[in-house]
Amino acid sequence: MDPQIEAIETIDRSVAVNAGAGTGKTKVLTERFVYILENGDLEEGKEVESIVAITFTKKATQEMIERIRAEIRKNFYKGNKWTRFYRDMEKANISTIHSFCGKILRENPMEAKVDPLFDVLDESKSIGLLNNSIVEAINIGLNDKNLYDFILLLNEFKIENLTNDICDLYNNIRTVGLSFEEVKKLSLDYIDSLTIQKEDLKIIKDNIVYLQGKLTKRSKIVKLVDDPIWVKFKDDEYQEEEIFEILEYLKSNLGTSKNEADRIEVIENTIARVLLCKEKLYRWAYICLLDLLIEIDQVYTNKKSEISSFDYDDLQLKVLRLLDNKDIREKYQNKFKYIMIDEFQDTNEVQKSIFYKLSSRDRILDLNNLFVVGDPKQSIYGFRGADIDVFYQVLDDVEKTTGEKCITLSKNYRTVNTVMDFINDIFEKLMLGKYEPLDPFHTSENKIDIEILENPEFEAGTEDSIKYEANLIAKRIRKLVEDKEYRYGDIALLFRATTKNHYYEEAMRKYNIPYYNTSSRQFFKKQEILDMINALKSISNPYDLISTIGFFRGPMINLSDETIFFILRNKKTTLYNVLGDYIMSESDNLAYEELEKVKNAKKILDYFYSIKDICNPSYLLNKLIEKTYFIEGQLLKIDGKQAVANIYKFVDLLEKFEGENRASLEDFIDYIDLLKDKFESEGIINSEDSNVVNLLTIHKSKGLQFPVVIIPEMARDIRSIYPRFLFSKDMGLGIKTDENRAIYDLIRLDKDKREKEESKRVLYVAMTRAKEMLIIAGQGNNKGFKAMIGEKLNPDYFREIREVDISIKESQKIRKVTHRCSNEDDKDYIPLIQVKKLPTQKIERFNISQYLEFKKCKRSYYLNHYKKFNLTETIEVDAIQFDEVDNNDKSYFSSINKGNIIHKFCELYEFDMDKKEILTKISRDYNILLNDEAYIELEPYINNYTKYIQSKEYDKVYKEKQFYISLDNGYISGIIDRINILNNRIEIVDIKTNRLKDKEELIKYYEPQLIFYAYAVEKVLGQRVNKASILFLENGEEVDIDLSEESMDTLITDVIEFIRFVQGNSEIKDFLPSKECYNNCKNRNLCRKMNAIS
Repeated sequence: MDPQIEAIETIDRSVAVNAGAGTGKTKVLTERFVYILENGDLEEGKEVESIVAITFTKKATQEMIERIRAEIRKNFYKGNKWTRFYRDMEKANISTIHSFCGKILRENPMEAKVDPLFDVLDESKSIGLLNNSIVEAINIGLNDKNLYDFILLLNEFKIENLTNDICDLYNNIRTVGLSFEEVKKLSLDYIDSLTIQKEDLKIIKDNIVYLQGKLTKRSKIVKLVDDPIWVKFKDDEYQEEEIFEILEYLKSNLGTSKNEADRIEVIENTIARVLLCKEKLYRWAYICLLDLLIEIDQVYTNKKSEISSFDYDDLQLKVLRLLDNKDIREKYQNKFKYIMIDEFQDTNEVQKSIFYKLSSRDRILDLNNLFVVGDPKQSIYGFRGADIDVFYQVLDDVEKTTGEKCITLSKNYRTVNTVMDFINDIFEKLMLGKYEPLDPFHTSENKIDIEILENPEFEAGTEDSIKYEANLIAKRIRKLVEDKEYRYGDIALLFRATTKNHYYEEAMRKYNIPYYNTSSRQFFKKQEILDMINALKSISNPYDLISTIGFFRGPMINLSDETIFFILRNKKTTLYNVLGDYIMSESDNLAYEELEKVKNAKKILDYFYSIKDICNPSYLLNKLIEKTYFIEGQLLKIDGKQAVANIYKFVDLLEKFEGENRASLEDFIDYIDLLKDKFESEGIINSEDSNVVNLLTIHKSKGLQFPVVIIPEMARDIRSIYPRFLFSKDMGLGIKTDENRAIYDLIRLDKDKREKEESKRVLYVAMTRAKEMLIIAGQGNNKGFKAMIGEKLNPDYFREIREVDISIKESQKIRKVTHRCSNEDDKDYIPLIQVKKLPTQKIERFNISQYLEFKKCKRSYYLNHYKKFNLTETIEVDAIQFDEVDNNDKSYFSSINKGNIIHKFCELYEFDMDKKEILTKISRDYNILLNDEAYIELEPYINNYTKYIQSKEYDKVYKEKQFYISLDNGYISGIIDRINILNNRIEIVDIKTNRLKDKEELIKYYEPQLIFYAYAVEKVLGQRVNKASILFLENGEEVDIDLSEESMDTLITDVIEFIRFVQGNSEIKDFLPSKECYNNCKNRNLCRKMNAIS
């Protein structure tokens, strides 16, 4: 039987599948799910929810759901049950392991002893909380002399270093599912079991004596013959407490010998085995560290409990303990009839134990419902606690319990034969008996599709070699594209580490190659981020001289160094205080342009100093970006799109921090100072379909494929740096000190072997991402991957390229843009931006909600926006006029909060998510407790939205898509709730939560908004919008809007008149109130008083 078919249709027993790279693993999982729906032993009406499918990432979860839905749709002709399956996919238990565990805990809060509304901490928050717990526990423990002595033993007085090492140890222990009390017993039992064996001492003596009679007199070991320490040991005339010092001395004097290397290694290993017993002298140190870990765990648990939160490990450990409850265990055993786990090579002991409890009733795996699929050759997440031994253990258990061997998928449907043969040849030699060759399905038209980029004649230091290699790669890419062989978007550079990426980015820019670095970790070092930080610091603290100078020199102010020098020369207190005098005294000496910049600097600081204490930080930052035209300026740079994406990400970071902490500008600055030394990826600017070269890590490339894969830095030597504490599930803890490290070295030796094997698998993953062509670059010394495969390369499979003849392509100079700046090949750029010109005078920024408000009442617009009486941004337009709540209406929410919560739900919700869980979290952001009464009020809106998305299928869907375009002498921004694309037809949908008291009036009010959204999309993308509609969630009705040319032209003319009116009028008398005064207008009383005065 075909292995794929066997894996899909074998559903009466547990199955283990070893699926090589590109062998159709995703297809097997998808079709197996559908096959179970049709043929499995399932209760009618509960078929979908009876199948569990665990994926490695949330992205993989969504992809699997979409694939299964597509397969179910193909079966609609078979009957109504397939329609029901399609509808029931919302109940499907397809998720990551963490989501799966979180759901079980929330379903059993009493038994699990958890708050059902708990939050899950992301990695950065959990590490921050853990580090605080470690510091607190250390401070408590310092009252104990043993802990103080332990720190002296470590010779580490920098609390940050000690905290980081303990944090690594704590997290490593938790991946195996042992409590810290159990780890304490394991560690101490191992130490207590160590004894000096007389046979070991005899082996050491006999072998040294042998070598002294065998080697030359010049060898170190022969010179020991008359050494008193050796004589004392040989004649057994030493005291028991001297043995460790003697053996350490002998070990350092063994020397080397090519002919007797094996015997010397025997001596070294035997000495190391005896020295393990020295750990008994430091048993107190182990007790001290283990007790500290127990205390840390208690403090950390208490801190999480205070905020009703768990980290990712908690979810798994709590479910593991929950399943010890027989009733709970049997409930889920009966519920989950089939369990499928993807990427099983990257699981750990805890995860395995969870699924074994669900698959075993009286004996191991006796429920015959477990399906695991993975590829041990792609196990590359050891640093996250993944244990490849778990995969092999499960394979053995499945074979023992079923009598059937593992199913192996070896037909590769991704990579052409020329590349696959090269990979097979290398890894059969590297992995020896553990490698199963893959059989390529595709045949290349070329004889050779492997290239090695290296010029042996170029000899230089490491940095120069990297620069040379980066330029060689860039030239090869340009050549491939210019020769019409590939597009930029077909090519990916896969890195083992990201610290040298900037050399390759520089080469891409040098040869004018569009790229996107998905693995860049230099976010806080990017100039545009530093510019914003400097600006915020100078606004926060006028006495911060360094930040203020940085702000003045940066693009927001752009003063010359000469001007700053002269301002500094007159400084008495702050630079700000000098500006006014400097403008007066130097107005005749400064060039007009430079004088205007100084005046602008003072004007900007005047404004922000006046409002910084009454406005929230995100408002300050957004205003700063707007008033300095920061985004427009960044767009003029070669890498402007990336800079803009980084700006938006920084704004999002501030808004998220502000929402979670309700903090001041100073709090945010302190928070950023803590983050600056941490790695953070840059903002996303391109989709997977964009025509740019992708730069990413090998780990991030897992699951992806590219026509051309380039592996740079093959000659890079990446050595692991271990913390001072290590953990082994067999031996317990190992501690490294200046005086002793025997157990530590034993554990490290095992880790070294594992990391060496994992390095082979990392290279395998990188190479098997290639579909048609593989290029490896190994400029420099013979280290790293280059040394690993150097002697195993077969010259019949590849060609060498030492140089590429191509010139530097000059970047085009910036020229005036008369139509639009969007790139035909880059229509997925977010946010949508269409800029006419860089402003030379003050240009107001508007949004379409302001236009609607202006049309409703000019006076209200004036009071809310023109004179800035209200310093907050425009509220969601749903709540402006029409969501008036009756006095007798017992609504749990204000209309504004209700609209915002529902809109946020629509943005976040995906098919596999728990609706109530999402609403609970969103409501908490608004300081609202989502009780049953509140949920019942929101439920009709939520259900109508989910029904809407279930009834629609599109190629692509964009949610909360921001646009920013120029119109006349202004800028219009907005956010489109949904953009749906099917067969290149574009539909836009605006979601409304209004009370439908007068639907026709609502449609009339919102119609201009939808027409303008369509205009914005067409203007930026250059493609017609085929449909625009309003989705009213109160009753689920979708209403189409007229998008005729006439209606669009009429609206645009009216919006331009609005912009010109606002810019040309500044007196309140010009902004007349509406003839119809609305009872819910917040400006009603103020407006009446003004009318009375006038």
